[in-house]
Amino acid sequence: MYVVEFQKCGLPHVHMLIWLDAASKINLKSDVDKYVSAELPDPLTDPEGYAAVREFMIHGPCGHDFPKSPCMRNYKCSRRFPKKYCSQTNFDESGFPIYQRRNTGITVNVRKATLDNQWVVPYNRSLLVKYQCHINIEICCHARSVKYLFKYCLKGPDNATVEITGRKKLLTGSDSEAVDEIQAFFDGRYICGAEASYRTFGFDIHHRSISVEHLPYHLPGQKNCVFKPSESLKNVAGREKYRLSKLEAFFLLYSTDCTANQYTYDQIPMHYVWNDSDHIWSVRKKRQQIGRLTYTHHGSGEIWYLRLLLSRVPGPKSFECLRMVDGVLYSTFQEACKHRGFLNDDDEWHEVLKEASKSGFAPQIRELFVHVIVNCQVSDVKQLWELNLQHMTDDIVFNQRKLSGNHNLILLEDDIINYALAEVNKILKSIGKSLRDYPTLPQPPSHFINSSSDNLVLDERSYDRNVMNAEYEGLLASCNEQQISIYTAVMESIKNNEGKTFFVYGSGGCGKTYLWRTLISRLRSEGQIVFPVASSGIAATLLPGGRTAHSRFKIPILLDDYSICNISHNSDLVELIKETKLIIWDEAPMQHRYAFECVDRTLRDIMKSVDPKNFHLPFGGITLILGGDFRQILLVISLGSRADIVSASITRSRIWSICTVFTLDQNMRLNRPISDEEKETMKAFAE
Repeated sequence: MYVVEFQKCGLPHVHMLIWLDAASKINLKSDVDKYVSAELPDPLTDPEGYAAVREFMIHGPCGHDFPKSPCMRNYKCSRRFPKKYCSQTNFDESGFPIYQRRNTGITVNVRKATLDNQWVVPYNRSLLVKYQCHINIEICCHARSVKYLFKYCLKGPDNATVEITGRKKLLTGSDSEAVDEIQAFFDGRYICGAEASYRTFGFDIHHRSISVEHLPYHLPGQKNCVFKPSESLKNVAGREKYRLSKLEAFFLLYSTDCTANQYTYDQIPMHYVWNDSDHIWSVRKKRQQIGRLTYTHHGSGEIWYLRLLLSRVPGPKSFECLRMVDGVLYSTFQEACKHRGFLNDDDEWHEVLKEASKSGFAPQIRELFVHVIVNCQVSDVKQLWELNLQHMTDDIVFNQRKLSGNHNLILLEDDIINYALAEVNKILKSIGKSLRDYPTLPQPPSHFINSSSDNLVLDERSYDRNVMNAEYEGLLASCNEQQISIYTAVMESIKNNEGKTFFVYGSGGCGKTYLWRTLISRLRSEGQIVFPVASSGIAATLLPGGRTAHSRFKIPILLDDYSICNISHNSDLVELIKETKLIIWDEAPMQHRYAFECVDRTLRDIMKSVDPKNFHLPFGGITLILGGDFRQILLVISLGSRADIVSASITRSRIWSICTVFTLDQNMRLNRPISDEEKETMKAFAE
């Protein structure tokens, strides 16, 4: 793998990674000095090598005279140019070898300094003499060094941000115009003539000879398929019924090739190639390809245990073969993994619940139980439930007696367990999951888990309308003209189902949160559903019923141009989204533009089931109001430049072109009954 970069003066240079096969790696450490040298050749026996090393491998990255080079203070340079001689090959903390540097007495005169072996950059003699240019060779023997080099090769070109300035008079009074610092910059990149020619003639800038095939997998009867929205369900089912997936073709491979029974599913691409037209695995005739199973979270249930079996069991002929251990066919993949010894014990989680039960109440133990099964790797959820059941059911009888008003109520043991499971289900549904996601847990009857009693839609509509209406009237009476104009525009969009997108731009104290509360109380007083979210947790606490955007919409942590939210179409959250009239997203400038585009794609996909026209509307036709202040902190790009931050801002998103922008510039804190001196101080600070 290599990538070509161009220096400021226009000269190209290459960063290249070379992987050795297994046979070549065996004696690498003992033979490292055969391939990489850090010593001056003997000028009598090897004059060509001596001249090449003197010309190309005595110079440091900074180009200053030695031994006074300031780059000696740099970590990388001090690693490559150690101050002490080394008689054997060791490895530093970064994973690079400290090559053999003996005091052979051979020196070279460079400028006004006499240098010996401690100033030699690691090199390969054959490559240096053949190509007569600077070629630094390093052997990476640690995962951290490989990761660093990968990041270096894939970091992309350096960008520059150009600022547009001009002679603009400073405006004062009512005619003052706010300076948009975001729009005052645009991204650019300098390309020298050599690079322009390199790209014009189509030379490779990047090359990678190793490819990884991501292997999909699925549970029995849950095969994925791709189809167009215009196709009928009958045609899709008929076409996919006889089309084998890669996993199904993997099971049938052993009937035609007996040698395949020695490979696991992720090893198949090394010896076979997928024939997409015939949907079969054919013998690979040249090269190799690395296979990698698609990632699955350990809380995904049976699909995760299937992935574990596929990566460890060679030669299965069917799903039943994977579930069979020592002649016994188990009902689940989890049980098969357990009896094969692939799972760790859950003693740690049993101890956690046992320790918490000494001082915690039953509701707290249930919440801890949900946290463990959702976020931790639990091998046997059923056993964890059964062994800690007593601590999670202590309050069930008391609660039911309180709800029924019968202080002599007696419950059967099965009923107590079912009520406890219903409480666990409520906690799971609050984070977008349910007991159905954990089939090994007991599934209580439907009258214990009644979807109409704890549905997310009913939770959002359970607010006291009289209280909400009184709060709304009090808030609306104190709104200024700017807030009233925004409020009117938003309510008209909701009333006419226009699905507009708004952005409210205002600094702290100008009444953005006050406006959010007015809109929220108005809609909730009418029994409507509104989503108040914020980019940060602190901002979300200021909104009534607020959540972070990542929590509410299940936004992935790693985002790109094609990301979608992790929301299942059969979840309660989807039903809640379909009933939503307004989404309020506070502190929007702090969020990456990919997050807004991700939510937009997801809502379009969800809302098209309500009306196909919604697929072509922003955010599925739901009115969205964004808020924030670009003069406060923008989104955080790790080690990013100004260009990276600006290009990731919402103003660079396609969504910005459809936003109706409002501005709040009247500081509401100045309207409070305070002294004139304090008011002047706050006014000066606000300005």
